[in-house]
Amino acid sequence: MLQVIRDRAQGIFVWIIIGGIVVSFALFGINDYFTGDDTGNEAALVNDEKVSIYEYQVAYSNERSRMQQMFGDNFDADMFDDQLKKTALERVIDIQLLNQSARDLGMRVSDELLLSELAQVESFQSDGRFSKASYEQALAASGEGTARFEYRVRKSLLAQQLISGVSASDFATDSEIQTSHRLRDQERKIAFAQISAKEFEKSVKVDSAELKKFYDENQDRYQTQEQVSLQYLELSAANLRKDVEVTDAELEEYYETEKDRFTKPEERKARHILIETGDDADKAKAKADDLYQQIKNGASFEELAKAHSQDPGSASEGGDLGFFGRGLMDKAFEESAFGLAKDEVSTPIRSEFGYHIIRVDEIKSGDAPTFENIKAELDQELRRERSEKLYFDKVESLANLTYETPDSLTPAAEELGLTVQATPLFGREGGPGIAAENKVKQAAFSDEVLSQKHNSEAIELPGNRTIVIRVKQHNPANVKPFEQVKATIESELRQQQAKQQAKEKGEALLAQINDAANAEKVAKQNKITWNKTDWVKRSGSSVNSEIVKKVFTLAKPTKEKARIEGFALNNGDYALVVFEDVRDGDVKTLKSDEKKNIATSLSMAAGNETSNRLLSGLKDQATIVRNQSNL
Repeated sequence: MLQVIRDRAQGIFVWIIIGGIVVSFALFGINDYFTGDDTGNEAALVNDEKVSIYEYQVAYSNERSRMQQMFGDNFDADMFDDQLKKTALERVIDIQLLNQSARDLGMRVSDELLLSELAQVESFQSDGRFSKASYEQALAASGEGTARFEYRVRKSLLAQQLISGVSASDFATDSEIQTSHRLRDQERKIAFAQISAKEFEKSVKVDSAELKKFYDENQDRYQTQEQVSLQYLELSAANLRKDVEVTDAELEEYYETEKDRFTKPEERKARHILIETGDDADKAKAKADDLYQQIKNGASFEELAKAHSQDPGSASEGGDLGFFGRGLMDKAFEESAFGLAKDEVSTPIRSEFGYHIIRVDEIKSGDAPTFENIKAELDQELRRERSEKLYFDKVESLANLTYETPDSLTPAAEELGLTVQATPLFGREGGPGIAAENKVKQAAFSDEVLSQKHNSEAIELPGNRTIVIRVKQHNPANVKPFEQVKATIESELRQQQAKQQAKEKGEALLAQINDAANAEKVAKQNKITWNKTDWVKRSGSSVNSEIVKKVFTLAKPTKEKARIEGFALNNGDYALVVFEDVRDGDVKTLKSDEKKNIATSLSMAAGNETSNRLLSGLKDQATIVRNQSNL
């Protein structure tokens, strides 16, 4: 609890959790969901320790947000859902395994490190600095208690601590650095010719019969897109909110019901002196008793803490732990601290970390905000609750009405006061508005809606929105007329034949080449430009990147004879290459900053590999039960 791990902690596990804090607030803002009992409903059991559904859901939320940021508008939640669930579950299992291993090694996360990490979260800051008020406000908005939230962050930090310790043990030797530099900065000497496929297009002849034959055999390539336009009804909780009325009397009653939720918990500011038990608990107890007696006799608590406390995180500050609430400290420590009066000093208290002498310096009692202070917030909450209830009632009516009259949306629209809306034509890949939603695209082209011309089932969309659709217009896919696509086909066939002719000519010339000098001669005889290059690096841009990439896959030439290769390029051109020589990067030119960068890169790669092996080993030895049915 009170061990300083390091001044700063960075790494993937911290940012998986900390980096997703704001996202998890947005996605999990329902208090009952957060505070529900996880007992008997765990996501997994790891060596008989439970991983809660709550932890899994936060990991799932963070992973989903990461994918959304990565793919933007192309993110398909339904397509990725199974993989997201699997990744999130394995993430929390990994963290649980790392926590178990770290605890076995005696590793702990100090309060100072926890506060340091929280202080870096932007949503917890005011004017660029950590703000306790902002922190509490953000947690209140999410419905998550501080104890549960900080427990989750501590788990992440402890996992990261272990990973950092393991990966930091990897380093790069001078020999590895030099070898990496030789390969990274290796150069290869080449000469080459490029036979252009485009040059052959001028002479390619394609007759009408050939075009028609290709058209008849490939009509599936020249079809118009199947399209539909939809009529639909939409219910939205947000749109219903404006119709909800809330009186002051109802707000005051709601305030009395919910007041405890807004009450700030009691906090204590305390100092402590920690004497670790080590191998001799009796000796530690005797020392703690002696220090307690010195304090009772008038000795300075702060000076004794500086001189004797074995908590490096607070000793230099005279044992100052700052303000803390319940749920953050060791249970025995917490019970003692919250049982003391202001300026009272405890007798030595035993915790799992050793013996503590505690003095309470300040007490902040919990207090509830006034009705006027939170009236606006209560008004929004109550309106939201009532609009959501109204929304779900109307969703049921919408589903029933559109099912009872499957060939029209009008009766449901009139009964519920909705407007029948319409989309433009769109294909199976979707379109603007609701047509961009995967559930809508699937329903629009389903047999029930498209062929039977029925109303769809109620379709739930993000943001408490529900729609029912029916087809307004359907344009089946049709083959485009030959004359409309004739020019396109001719262009395609010209390109195909030109590429084939370039390849055939290149292979014929390759067969004529015996050595490097002969290669240049053959190229010139066929009026093909022969390019002699300086030394080419892997990252060089003076030569076609495909040629460079291919050359760096070839085995080294011998001193007696160059390697001669021919291959087609992606654009249809054919390359003839003479690979003459290789020279490695010169380690004598390696500067100190370059050496440092290479060492860092190699160490990181080795550290990642070591971390992966650690996790793999922990999983092999662990008993893990994954409760997929609970996810």
